[in-house]
Amino acid sequence: MRISLKIILLLKFNVRALQNIILLSAILTVDDKKFFKDLVPLKFSSVPSLRDTVLVLGFPEGGDSISATNGIVSRIELFPYTKPFLSDNGRNLLAIQIDAALNPGNSGGPVFDNKDQCIGMVFEKLGLAENIGYCIPSDVILHFLQDIDQGRPPRFCDLGFRFQTCENKVLRNYLKLPEKYIGILVTHVYPGHCQGKIFPGDVIVEIDGLEIESDGSVSFEESQELVNKWKDDKLTQNSRGKHKTLRVSFEYLLTRKFVGEPLSLTILRNSQKKLISLSSEFRHYLINPDDSPNHSYFIVGGLVFIPVTEAAVESLSNVDIIGRYFYDNVQIKPLSQLVMLSKILADQMNSSLPDPRAGKLLLKVNDIEVQNLKHVVELVEKNKRSFIKFEFLGGEIMILQSR
Repeated sequence: MRISLKIILLLKFNVRALQNIILLSAILTVDDKKFFKDLVPLKFSSVPSLRDTVLVLGFPEGGDSISATNGIVSRIELFPYTKPFLSDNGRNLLAIQIDAALNPGNSGGPVFDNKDQCIGMVFEKLGLAENIGYCIPSDVILHFLQDIDQGRPPRFCDLGFRFQTCENKVLRNYLKLPEKYIGILVTHVYPGHCQGKIFPGDVIVEIDGLEIESDGSVSFEESQELVNKWKDDKLTQNSRGKHKTLRVSFEYLLTRKFVGEPLSLTILRNSQKKLISLSSEFRHYLINPDDSPNHSYFIVGGLVFIPVTEAAVESLSNVDIIGRYFYDNVQIKPLSQLVMLSKILADQMNSSLPDPRAGKLLLKVNDIEVQNLKHVVELVEKNKRSFIKFEFLGGEIMILQSR
């Protein structure tokens, strides 16, 4: 493998961030035009085949000059790019697993195939394993860039429902699935674009006409051909014949769509086949990054309430409980906000109260559902009862004497 490089080491340039959005990545620019003199843009390539050789370039720890490591493609599948309940854009997206040596500092570096074309960008190494690293493939990068070029916030669509596979024969018999049909079982539908069109108990057998196996997978090659029908995608055109046996989760097709593009699902409902037409969408989550330098809080009777932020969730031991709760509750109203009990300060008002651990979600005040932290303040200040009742996720309550 031969890569021609021009590395500028003697000159220093100021870098400015244009976007810092998703995929743990940022879009940078350099204002000094000298930086771009004689530079040739990289050419992107389609998703490689398993066992294809790759070259990783970057500036990892251990030296100041550029580093080059070789490896092969060991796996191609959907992979969680971020914690899904900590980000608006946390999605399982296509990722390429490689065995090239990766170290801190490699992130953001290009990965080349044996034709000197860029197949993706390094973004993660599996910490407790050897020679397992991941790169973001070129089609995900181009989706991201096209959204920005069109003036849209980068978004990757998701399902709008939960599902389980139907590989178990007893389950299939219970669902009375005909032998000729395979697919997945819908177990929960989130508020949003799927609500009222898809229901728990539906079995999804096709997505955009592509058959879904009982393990939830689809043919990757057929998926690429389908994507090529949607758009003039030279990357997928170049990938024909490379992935005959590869299968990926059916969610891959959805991640290749832009927000608002049509989506069709073929389902079995009460043993009847139905075609459902939807619009590809993404869901807003209730927890957002805390970008504000001023942190809001409210103290009453020693109880400290704060909005739930990414930083707060990551510091808690019961993060999964919080995650499951708001993963099922979409941000329908713009002012919706999760509120949690951060800590309990010493105070006569709470001296004999039960002590729920930090991070308990506050659901109601005086039996009224909480909308946000400001709403909590209003409910407490306008309270005319002789007590204030706080109800938390899990059913626990705390009562404060208000007079």
